[in-house]
Amino acid sequence: MSAVPGVAEESSEQQIAARRINSVLVADDDSLFCRLLQSSLHKCNYRVTIAEDGLKAWNLLQNNDDAPQLLVLDWIMPAITGLSFADASAAASNFAIPTLFC
Repeated sequence: MSAVPGVAEESSEQQIAARRINSVLVADDDSLFCRLLQSSLHKCNYRVTIAEDGLKAWNLLQNNDDAPQLLVLDWIMPAITGLSFADASAAASNFAIPTLFC
């Protein structure tokens, strides 16, 4: 039952889709860049998750039911490079996540 009369509640599938639309995973070992990007994206209503390296980003991606809408990856990072991460992500999922390299 909706809390507002005449307004239908969103299904759990709609709620997941709404969260996914604005979800960005940023993997970069430059903390200043991450904070600046996160601040800019928050102003545009994006939900941003930060990982300090490719391995942490990979673990976040694997342990999260909601895949991000966009990946922003540093080209060179500790543990796993951005290119290796993107290749593994594409091979492991049923769909390609758009990816920006920085």
